[in-house]
Amino acid sequence: MSHSRRPRKYRDLTPEEFSKTYRLNYGFDELFEPRGKFHTDKEKQAAFELQLTNLIRTARMSIIGVFKETREPYRKATRRTDNYVSVREDFEALLMFLQSTIRNPIIRCRDLSARFDRVWPEDREAIRKVAVEQLIVAALLQLCDPANHDLWYDERRSIWQMSQSCIDEPRLLRKQTRDTANAVKGFYDSRTYHGRNGRQARPRDRGNGNAYRSTGFASQVH
Repeated sequence: MSHSRRPRKYRDLTPEEFSKTYRLNYGFDELFEPRGKFHTDKEKQAAFELQLTNLIRTARMSIIGVFKETREPYRKATRRTDNYVSVREDFEALLMFLQSTIRNPIIRCRDLSARFDRVWPEDREAIRKVAVEQLIVAALLQLCDPANHDLWYDERRSIWQMSQSCIDEPRLLRKQTRDTANAVKGFYDSRTYHGRNGRQARPRDRGNGNAYRSTGFASQVH
């Protein structure tokens, strides 16, 4: 009686994949691939470019967050630097500092190309780290572009300095998102809910609309 062998759940890296994973030699087109059905190669390429743009933007926001939140000693305590980090001028030193400081993952394994879905988990995590590093490098190159003057090394103070306009980007992005949501759903003012349980306040206040400004928004209560 013969028994069929169950297929392996995971596969080994090919020699080429192994070399690229542990020598940091992947291209973005190999690391990422838009998932879904596309009618033409042009549609697929456009989806890839949009995906890559969004990933580099995520890396950029993570870098800005590090510059905004980094702390330094101050009068027996610490304070936020707001827009600089004390790292030596070497670009590799700044990259290593960012890699060790960024808290939230820029990408997860599921964001990688589908070709890596079945490689061993430890190998896929190594590929993810390669992708994260390359995204951070791409975002840093954008920031350090002299034409933008967003990030530079201040030799006098021995710090990497970021422009205030970059530091303000996350806040402005949140404001734009909020304004867009308000334009679609209508403005909602929850100031009268301060200190009160929302589930208790909403049913009681929706009837007379006192949680809304008296400028016509009360009519938006449903």
